[in-house]
Amino acid sequence: MIKILTPICAALVLSGCIVHVGGAAAKADKHETQQLAVSTAGLTSLDANLGAGSLKVIGAPNLSEIKVDADIYTYDGSGYTFTLDTSGSTAKLIAETSSRSGNVWVVGNQSPRIDLVVYVPETMALDIDDGSGDIHIQGITSHINIEDNSGGININGGHNINIDDGSGDININGGYAIDIKDGSGSLNIKNAQGDIHIVDGSGDMKVHDTVGEIYIKDGSGSLNIKNAQGNISINDGSGDLNVYRAQKNVEIEDDSGSISVAKIAGKVTIEDGSGDIEVNHAGSLHISDAGSGSVSIDNIQGRISGDLNQ
Repeated sequence: MIKILTPICAALVLSGCIVHVGGAAAKADKHETQQLAVSTAGLTSLDANLGAGSLKVIGAPNLSEIKVDADIYTYDGSGYTFTLDTSGSTAKLIAETSSRSGNVWVVGNQSPRIDLVVYVPETMALDIDDGSGDIHIQGITSHINIEDNSGGININGGHNINIDDGSGDININGGYAIDIKDGSGSLNIKNAQGDIHIVDGSGDMKVHDTVGEIYIKDGSGSLNIKNAQGNISINDGSGDLNVYRAQKNVEIEDDSGSISVAKIAGKVTIEDGSGDIEVNHAGSLHISDAGSGSVSIDNIQGRISGDLNQ
């Protein structure tokens, strides 16, 4: 059952039905606000299929309803679909804009969109398929799965976070177990627990203050890892690479760009194509291929081996 709690620009009464509005203008100058809600009884997850517009998800304890606030921007000739239904243990949210031809019409920064604020129980799993627009998620203690075309992603918390992103910056604070496939845009992760797996196309990356293993395959852009308690494995295409303070082993396979590694408790292993290498304070060191560029080594506690003819 769907309830509209606060219609502002249109007086509508819905009960499990689809809202579809169409009309003809040059920009999204029509605005209305709607609110949908559904009982959380028996629900464990939210499945959201979204078009253009921002999304903010707020998790809170002991909620008896999922509530969705929507700011809907359209113009004459465009329409929208905004529904909230249930299927088994899953709530299903759809928020999409369209023209009569079924395509979204983009007019500068005033294209049709639906901006959403969603309130869910903190233990509810999220499965989000998003077209464009920024995503903000906070207060969720369950699984978060996101497939996003474009727009920034900001997550605070979460458990088993999986992201497949086209473009846009990604920021994650906290969370347990993170798996990211990213096309382009900067990536920042901090205060995370559990293993981290990242496949990144381009953009600068920072991974700070983590507990768990770190596996990174990076195309281009700088990479900075700091205060890691687990093993670190890096396969890097291009861009400067810096690893500072790691409690276990660090393995680096690098094509081009400088490498700086410092204060590593375990073994450091490096295979490099080109760029300077600097290692200061490590348990042991093996350089299988130093490539081209200078090599600086200092304060190695154990064995030093490999390609050292630099």
